[in-house]
Amino acid sequence: MRNRFLLAAQATRLAMTAALIFALVPSAWSGSPIPFKAENLLANAGFEAFTDGVADSWDPWHSLEGNWMGPPTYLPSDSPNVHEGARAQRVGSQPLLNHNGGLYQRVNGLTIGHAVGFSVWHKWPDDPHDGNQAVQVRIGLDPQGGTDPSSQDVAWSNAVYTSDTWQQIHIGTTALSTTVTAFLRSTALNPYQPGSPLVEGYVLWDDAILTSGPWQYTHLPLVTRNHVPPCTLLNDGFEGTYVQISDGTLLAAHWSPWWNDAYDPVELRNAKPEYNQTTSPPDPAYRIRSGEKSQQYGVTWKHYQGGVYQQLTGCAVSDTLRFSVYGLGFAARVMGSSSSDPDGNLQMKVGIDPNGGTDFTSPSIIWSEAAVSLDAYRRFEITATVQSPTVTVFLYSEPLHHSPDDLWFHNASYWDDATLERSP
Repeated sequence: MRNRFLLAAQATRLAMTAALIFALVPSAWSGSPIPFKAENLLANAGFEAFTDGVADSWDPWHSLEGNWMGPPTYLPSDSPNVHEGARAQRVGSQPLLNHNGGLYQRVNGLTIGHAVGFSVWHKWPDDPHDGNQAVQVRIGLDPQGGTDPSSQDVAWSNAVYTSDTWQQIHIGTTALSTTVTAFLRSTALNPYQPGSPLVEGYVLWDDAILTSGPWQYTHLPLVTRNHVPPCTLLNDGFEGTYVQISDGTLLAAHWSPWWNDAYDPVELRNAKPEYNQTTSPPDPAYRIRSGEKSQQYGVTWKHYQGGVYQQLTGCAVSDTLRFSVYGLGFAARVMGSSSSDPDGNLQMKVGIDPNGGTDFTSPSIIWSEAAVSLDAYRRFEITATVQSPTVTVFLYSEPLHHSPDDLWFHNASYWDDATLERSP
């Protein structure tokens, strides 16, 4: 009996693979990767070595568009006007002029699809305006490795005004090439006005960091323009173009898969789920709670424990997090069924690891009560106290109706509309 089921399952999987091969080909997606700690890939990141006023390994650039614009001046800055080390890079305006320009550095050897984080410290020690709309600074990343700061490929951080205290600025994107370019940009906004004392608008740059690492997928995404606030749940609606990690593993951007990999080929337990996006058509519209898509995963004829997770960074220890998401199960014995069998027992729940781990077996994970919600969305919710700056949220599914003598073709889970609430 079981051999017959196995042969049927194999034939079905081959047919499904052929039918879905085009549906699983992704295109570009928009996202906001968060900078993370790793090896600093920048040369002369501390701006310690100089040639003709420009930090070694960095190249100057400027734009003359605008009023009273001129090429910037480039000089080393010595102690005490440094963040760390012996020197910093000074970029300023010529007398009676403003400037719009800075430096860039191309970094080679990156992996396409990896997240890239860039940060740097800035200061204007002589700021007479108390940071009030005088010298504006930004940093940018070109994931294509270009050197034109006016290119639409460049993702820029939000603009801020530099002041007489050291501040750090961040930007994140994803590598579209093995070379990525990091930009520093300062714009003096009329610090000199006729009849007023001469004020040279300038900025000090110091201690830049550029890191890169995997987001557990390889893909060619578009880039975002804005920095992500700390402890933020990304793509909470499971929208956008999905990212193909491997064959049969297509995920909403910023979410990562997990599953119990202790596969038992005799009992057909702990199989790897197949992950895909839900769209209508071809999926029934009720499997999308809102928007245009939801995240789905599951297996045919087998048992699994699996789901997706997302790590949040920059969380405040001792804060309370409430994580909620809507889940729907689809469980049916017969291929092509339009609705679940009443005795389906597809358990679903959500969890928070306040210590930021990614092991679903960790005792530190706080799980919600498991429940069955066939063919209709149900809200799952869990609350936890933050124990680490990194926190992980989990979605979990497991069909408990499985047995080798009672194989179910449909064992699929659907998730949509996640929410993260923070309170001190």
